[in-house]
Amino acid sequence: MKSRLGVIQWFFYLSAAGALASEGKVSDVMEVTGFVIKGPGYVSKSQQLLLTREEIEAKGAESVVEVIRNLPGVNITQQGGVGGLSFVSLRGGDPNFTSVIIDGVRVNDPTNSRGGGFDFAAIDIHLVESISIHFGGFSAVYGSEALGGILSIKTLSAENEQLISMGLEVGSEQAHAESFHLTGPATERLNYSVSGSNRSGGNTVKGNSLEREQINLKLNNQGDVSKFVWSVALYEAKGKATAFPEDSGGDKFAINREIAKREFEQLNMGLVLNVELSKRWQAGLSAGKSRHEEDSLNPWIAEGELQGVPAVYSESLYERTDFNFTNTIHFSKYAVGIGYEATREHGQLNSLIDLGFLLPADFSLTRGVDAYFIELSANISNRLRITTGLRYDRSDESTETTSRLLISYEPEQFFNAISFHYGEGFKLPSFFALGHPLIGNINLKPEHSENLAVEIDKELFNGSVKLVMSLFKNRYKDLVDFDPVSFSSINRSEFDVHGVEFRTSAEPSTLIALDGYVTYSKYSHQKEYGRLRRRPDWRAGVTVNWKINESLNAVLNFYRQDGFYDSSIPTGMIKMDGYQKVDLSFGYRFSKKLGLKFVIDNITNSSYEETVGFSNSGQTIRLVLSGEI
Repeated sequence: MKSRLGVIQWFFYLSAAGALASEGKVSDVMEVTGFVIKGPGYVSKSQQLLLTREEIEAKGAESVVEVIRNLPGVNITQQGGVGGLSFVSLRGGDPNFTSVIIDGVRVNDPTNSRGGGFDFAAIDIHLVESISIHFGGFSAVYGSEALGGILSIKTLSAENEQLISMGLEVGSEQAHAESFHLTGPATERLNYSVSGSNRSGGNTVKGNSLEREQINLKLNNQGDVSKFVWSVALYEAKGKATAFPEDSGGDKFAINREIAKREFEQLNMGLVLNVELSKRWQAGLSAGKSRHEEDSLNPWIAEGELQGVPAVYSESLYERTDFNFTNTIHFSKYAVGIGYEATREHGQLNSLIDLGFLLPADFSLTRGVDAYFIELSANISNRLRITTGLRYDRSDESTETTSRLLISYEPEQFFNAISFHYGEGFKLPSFFALGHPLIGNINLKPEHSENLAVEIDKELFNGSVKLVMSLFKNRYKDLVDFDPVSFSSINRSEFDVHGVEFRTSAEPSTLIALDGYVTYSKYSHQKEYGRLRRRPDWRAGVTVNWKINESLNAVLNFYRQDGFYDSSIPTGMIKMDGYQKVDLSFGYRFSKKLGLKFVIDNITNSSYEETVGFSNSGQTIRLVLSGEI
């Protein structure tokens, strides 16, 4: 993997472009909201979960995967420890149906064999400020990839107050991590942020390891005079990981004991400009560039119940550039947003397959997408709000029109709010499925989704108890899958997900806060598609936050899921046992600026497998020291 040159120069070039503005107010311009229209008085959320920095720190988790594991509607599987591939499913969708966005820049890589599923090993939880998850089809706002939802990660921001913070973490099996964050005013008109981290994942699972470095740079303007605000951001992560190959049967069943190795580098650059042209008219422009490189060596997998896989060495490169321009006009009770987005993608794969002789399997593809969209929002009354949107995408392969509708009503009695959301999604075929010389199919159609959700909110005991019930139905069509008969990627028919979800949060006292949920999903599918992997019917979780005194608090996380189907080459498709996991952390504040956290992951040391044959980390212990200057 080649190191990047000129990244810092690019960052300051973008900064200079933004610095054409004289003064502005601090603004969360990189935030992903799930709407074209952003502003007070209009619908601000729909089927959304939000984790703040305070909530992330309270969990004491070592990774993004562990932070979002115990969330309603989110199903996580990870192959072994922190170096294994992770898969995130939102309300039953495939992992590559989730559009992952970091600081407004999309990072899914369609050159990999997973169809674009994101590898969460590339981001450090200690540099994350917030995580928001949007359920449903959002192609009417974000175009391709958002079939099942959006997972948006915002890293630490540039602030107008001077702050220096540092963190140190040590754990079982020589795991350790270091992080820092510097932010404050660079000049009278500029705020800056510099943050970085280093992590070594230890060796809690046989064959599994992770080494990663990350750095974030941000600048934005400040002040209260100008109505022009801008922000630039740069994110870079480099790392290497080892684990048993996917579908090999892991450390328990793999006949070949060689370990898969991969090195990766993720680079994002983003620029956002917002200007208030009048009291009613705002315009925004954003540009983002994502670059992902990965070198991997996957050893051969011996034949078992399924056909074996030869060893493969590959080098992949994916680059994506997005340009987005929007105009929003506000009236007394209505707002309209219109815009244009252009996307350019390039992906290439150079690989060698060991069949007793080395067989090259390379491809290089480029495509462009131009999109036009409109969104209307109306406050019909103080209790009824409606938002609808329409988007037209034109690519080299197809044209797609997607829509969405959100209705939110606050009745006078019985319930606090009732909302209805309908959204459509599409996903262009991955470069891997289109271009791979052995299994690719240039005639593949885009995948599609239709998502329906009804949500009912109720508050009890003067708001100290909140109840939410969600009913959802997701239909996925034209799914891309590998067909062993034709030995090619093909479009299969469809599958449906029907589900119900109950969420509750309660504060029985000023010292204790509880959050809990239960999710039930039922999957119906055509016989040709086969059983869906890693989809449990039942999931449940509880988080208890106990403020023992002014300096000491404890957080207990309990997670439970029932059995599910999964497959590996040694075993074929089998029914896996359900499992539960309990984590406990204690946080002690020596002062407002110095704290220590003691974390026990998997406190019961329960033995379970998230994927066939891959052991979990068992009970691990970590100490996290954080301080500010």
